[in-house]
Amino acid sequence: MHHNSVIAGQRVAPNARRDIGLFIDTVYNTERLHSALGYSPPLEFETNFTLSKTT
Repeated sequence: MHHNSVIAGQRVAPNARRDIGLFIDTVYNTERLHSALGYSPPLEFETNFTLSKTT
């Protein structure tokens, strides 16, 4: 697999890595409900867990 594939003269891998990271940070960890976390998004679960440890 080529890490810097070229489609229509543009480098794809750097843009894909950026876009995937952005998706994970803005959608996957903030909106996705996870059954193992009580149907809370991972970011919300982590925040609540951290707050419960400090009080």
